[in-house]
Amino acid sequence: MSSEVEELSEDMRRETDIENRKSLGKTTLAFINLEDMSASIAFFFVGLAVLMFSSLGFFFYKNLFVAKEEPGKARRRQIDERRAKKDAPKEVKKN
Repeated sequence: MSSEVEELSEDMRRETDIENRKSLGKTTLAFINLEDMSASIAFFFVGLAVLMFSSLGFFFYKNLFVAKEEPGKARRRQIDERRAKKDAPKEVKKN
């Protein structure tokens, strides 16, 4: 029983070694060998990878970096808010 298991293990090891030697130097993307695919499918996988990485980068850029407001615009906004408060009609209390 143990000898059969050892033989199977050695056979599997030989097969993986042969596959690894065949794949040396080939272009892979996330463990997918692009050289064994047709051009359209390879283009699709590369496009999908670019889309995923760019969306991930955009997500982190959007959430990690806060947009800074220009100093002139911030000052103008504060002045407009004060004017709006001043011009707003005041409520009259009735007793």
